[in-house]
Amino acid sequence: MPASVQTDLLPNELRLLCVSAGEPSWTILALHLNAWGCREPRLRWSPNTGEALPLLREEAFDCVVVGSLSDDHETAERLLIELLEVVGADGSRTPL
Repeated sequence: MPASVQTDLLPNELRLLCVSAGEPSWTILALHLNAWGCREPRLRWSPNTGEALPLLREEAFDCVVVGSLSDDHETAERLLIELLEVVGADGSRTPL
C-alpha cells in the first residue's frame, strides 16, 4: 500500500455479511480490511438470499456486500431486487 494512503478509515470492529453464490476469499478480505483499520472483522457468508434474510433479521451487520447470486444475469438481478425489497420492508438500516 502506498505511504500516502490513509489507514484507519474503518472501525476496528466490523460486522460484515457477504451474500454471493461463491464463498469469498476470507484471507484476502481480512487483509484488505486490516489495511483500512479494521483489525477485528466479524465475517459471515450466505450463498443465497433465502439464507441471508434470516441472518439479517437475527443479527446486526454494519454492512452487507452482495456479489453474484447467479450465473444468469436476469436471475441475479431478480434475486438482488427481492433482497433489497425485503430488507427495505423490514426497516433494516444495514447498508447494502
